[in-house]
Amino acid sequence: MAIPFILVGNKADLGQLRKVNYDEAAAKAADWGCPYIETSAKTRQNVDAVYTDLMRKIQQRKESAKERERKSKKGKCLIL
Repeated sequence: MAIPFILVGNKADLGQLRKVNYDEAAAKAADWGCPYIETSAKTRQNVDAVYTDLMRKIQQRKESAKERERKSKKGKCLIL
């Protein structure tokens, strides 16, 4: 099972000092097939959103794994 992830850029409040610009980071996230979000601990910008989104993705993966497991068990019957 693949690990759900989100590409997170930090220090969004210090845009003039960034080493990777927004377009590069967004392009890398698109290549990896994941969302990109910028955060700032100083201003609390998107900090809660990143946490919530990641927890939601993990929960969805767990539920889909349980569903696959349930479907694979269903229909198998062994008669001796």
